[in-house]
Amino acid sequence: MDDRRFTQMLTQIAADRKENNFVNYIGVIGSRELPLSWKEKVQEVVRNLLAQGYGIASGGAMGADSFALEEVIRSGKSFRGIVFSAWDGISGFPYEVRDQIKEFARKGGRIDWGTVYQGAPRKDVVAGLFARNRKLAENITGLVAFAHGEAHLRQGFGGQARGTMYTVREAMRRGKPAYVFQTSADRLVKLFRVTNTATKCECNEPLLQIAG
Repeated sequence: MDDRRFTQMLTQIAADRKENNFVNYIGVIGSRELPLSWKEKVQEVVRNLLAQGYGIASGGAMGADSFALEEVIRSGKSFRGIVFSAWDGISGFPYEVRDQIKEFARKGGRIDWGTVYQGAPRKDVVAGLFARNRKLAENITGLVAFAHGEAHLRQGFGGQARGTMYTVREAMRRGKPAYVFQTSADRLVKLFRVTNTATKCECNEPLLQIAG
């Protein structure tokens, strides 16, 4: 099956899967460069959230997003997952995650398609990625983010945010609770709970008690 026909099939599946409209989703996202040593921690978060009855939202990127999606698939609960895509079809996703996205969809996962086509100008791609991040932030109950590197976190809370921290700020603007793991190599530097455009505190609260 070619990518165009596969995309059409997934769109029809998503249209028929009305029960997903009643799931409270938690976004589990993060840096594409998040080290493999953090994979188990990301997946532990996903397991705990699924056990509490939440759905999992992802941006379908490499790194933290892919770690999270792998656990959703392995759990047999793809039907409680959603990927927010910037792209209008499978071929827009990074090559490394395309098979994972296809498996997720075949097993009942939902994909919310964007409008960016393969080969689009860079400015359209960038705009589409930011639009995807905003849409994810609009449709979640809370957010867990893995921001890799101290500079990444500082950039996110001051000046212009990119990627992960942009999504965190968009969630905060909408009043959604966000928990941010700041990581460096194999080490957890800080854990923040953020509720507006500035960090409120270093957080020692249980990570997974996110109000629905």
